Amino acid sequence: MQIPTRARLLLFFFFFFLNSLVHSSPSVQDFQPLPPPPTSGGDYDYEPHLSPPALPPVPAAAGDSDPLSGESVPTSPAVIGKRHHGSPEAPVKDNGGVWWCSVREEVEECRFFVSVINQLTGYSWKCVQREKAQECMVSIQKGEADLVNLEAGLAYTAFINHSMKAIASEMYCDHSKTYEAVAVVNRRACESKEKISLMDFKDHKSCHGGYSTAVGWNYPINYIKNLINSAEQDGRKIATNFFSAICAPSEVEGLDICSACSKENETCSERGKYSGHSGAFRCLVEELGDIAFVKSDTVLLYSMEGPHTQSWSTKSVRDFMYLCPQGGCREINDYPGDCSFGAVPADVIMAHNSMPNKKREHILETLTNTSLADALHAPNNVRGHLFSASTQGLAMIEKITRLYLGKSASISQSIQKLNSPETGANSYEADNGSDACASVLSLKAMEIEDGEFLNSIEMEEIEHITVEVNGIKMHVAEKGEGPVVLFIHGFPELWYSWRHQILSLSAKGYHAVAPDLRGYGDTEAPASISSYTCFHVGAIIGWYLCMFRPDRVKAYVCLSVPLLHRDPNVRTVDAMRAMYGDDYYICRFQKPGEMEAQMAEVGTEYVLKNNLTNRTPGPPIFPMGEFGTGFNPDMPDTLPSWLTQDDLDYFVSKFNKTGFTGSLNYYRNFDTNWELTSPWTGAQIKVPVKFITGDLYSVYTSLNMKEYIHGGGFKQDVPNLEEVIVLRGVSHFNNQEAAEEVNDHIYHFMNKHAHAKTT
Repeated sequence: MQIPTRARLLLFFFFFFLNSLVHSSPSVQDFQPLPPPPTSGGDYDYEPHLSPPALPPVPAAAGDSDPLSGESVPTSPAVIGKRHHGSPEAPVKDNGGVWWCSVREEVEECRFFVSVINQLTGYSWKCVQREKAQECMVSIQKGEADLVNLEAGLAYTAFINHSMKAIASEMYCDHSKTYEAVAVVNRRACESKEKISLMDFKDHKSCHGGYSTAVGWNYPINYIKNLINSAEQDGRKIATNFFSAICAPSEVEGLDICSACSKENETCSERGKYSGHSGAFRCLVEELGDIAFVKSDTVLLYSMEGPHTQSWSTKSVRDFMYLCPQGGCREINDYPGDCSFGAVPADVIMAHNSMPNKKREHILETLTNTSLADALHAPNNVRGHLFSASTQGLAMIEKITRLYLGKSASISQSIQKLNSPETGANSYEADNGSDACASVLSLKAMEIEDGEFLNSIEMEEIEHITVEVNGIKMHVAEKGEGPVVLFIHGFPELWYSWRHQILSLSAKGYHAVAPDLRGYGDTEAPASISSYTCFHVGAIIGWYLCMFRPDRVKAYVCLSVPLLHRDPNVRTVDAMRAMYGDDYYICRFQKPGEMEAQMAEVGTEYVLKNNLTNRTPGPPIFPMGEFGTGFNPDMPDTLPSWLTQDDLDYFVSKFNKTGFTGSLNYYRNFDTNWELTSPWTGAQIKVPVKFITGDLYSVYTSLNMKEYIHGGGFKQDVPNLEEVIVLRGVSHFNNQEAAEEVNDHIYHFMNKHAHAKTT
């Protein structure tokens, strides 16, 4: 069967779009520049407007030495640059000094500590004082400080919201790098009931060392959530529904819960008496609460017999007992065993991902110097300010942040909403990674040659054809008759990622067309890197298709990645390297053959399973020399219900045949793409658009992205943005994870616009 002329034009235009830009850069020898867009009239608009983050979005972490594992470190606005311009702006230049951010009264201990350091090192160490830990995070993000010591819960917030990573940890007795999270109650409560349990403290008053801290909040509230089988995801609501009154200071403005320890119109803020482990214990000692959530050694340290006794330490260690989560009480001895909510990673020293390697190496060498051991026990450090009172030394962290925090990070993620309302910090991630889009094109139904059936999967009605265009053979899956819907896959995907939408839309009167992009699946993979010029895969291609040829697009449904602008001042890869470091996945992809070899070491199935099942927010990091399990440290042993083993096997079979070079070559053309698109800097999208994302997806959860999407910036860049859909409990590949819901959204939007006249 012959392909009708209009069909050939459609396919030729789409495939030409993917390749033609490579022939048009004024900066590349023998290339001719693209014709500039119209200066007036037409479908383009160059009026000044607020720009979204200038880079493309991703999943996982960032920094010098974090792998593309489970790290989800979003971008720092201070490093990215001013929001109105989208231009990257590096933190303050390294002047040979190290600035430690201390919170409130920590500053005195900080000054003592750095005075000792300055006798040992050529760098000048100084202290910066801020009122809240969150302010320290923002200061580090802006380049105003270098380091801060945080407990695990706050460390995860710094990691997710402020582009920071853990570089060193506290070390305790016997070189331990963890401590136990426990509940402590009055002995008389244990003696009053033989089988006492946590449920007996429902509708009682509770003491927490800090909102969103691991020991004081995340671990116990997560346990209570599971204990009462609550579907509620907001930890504040879980806690306030369980306890009658709560004392939980916060390092974030406005998030204190003070009903148990403050008078009306007062706050139990971090400046108060009840913050930290010692503060939570004080709350219990003064009988403001009936149960306190603290470290296992807190009572031993701060009771009247303890080494750090305070003016309020009026009770003996014998007046209290551990309350075991499974029920019953146990004597306090710093070895609670299974009478604990779990082990918490030692407090961590956090730095920004963009810190230069040389400076970080100096800091680590200094902090791990055994000569500093005595300085960690400064006389004023009795409340565990700059360092925990139990600290015996400091140790370098060799794992990526997400892996170091481990279970604590998973609990933090599940129990608290990490996009803090306070942060004037703008965050976004740029991931051109694996996005997806569907466009309704203003073409009539057309017939395409019969193709071979894929007998290995149960979709025999989908036809498969090969189209020769631009010197290569491209594989296209298609089904149905009616207005054409073009589905564009992302990385690491295939046409097959749209299997649910192809079947659904074709059954409702549409002609679904889904190609394997060049270098993927059954489409040929040109050897030259320059043959892959385009704006990555998936959503980015869709946005530029709408920008360059709005006359061919009636409507656009974009999944996961909103419009991301070209920064006219900084090349794409340079900007990414400045923000995330050399180990950022796109930077690591630049050298041909290097990442392919690392992926080969772990195997195709591992790479694909790790990517497809990832639900960890943040930008991906690949440390030199390894693929990195941290991209998705919680990769399940069992596949999720939306991804069968047959599905995974199909992806694996195709990537085993092609390898990953073709798909990686798209990333290797980012700077060429940047040159080619100069005439379209600042252009708006004028076609009707619907945007769908998942609330667990790394791009959506990145700093500043929610603000951009919901706060008017996205609408300004895309004037005909009609609707934004946020799917709950869904991550990146929402067309597979929430197939039926996405099918309905696409269908209703396309049905609205399919028969409209294009302008």
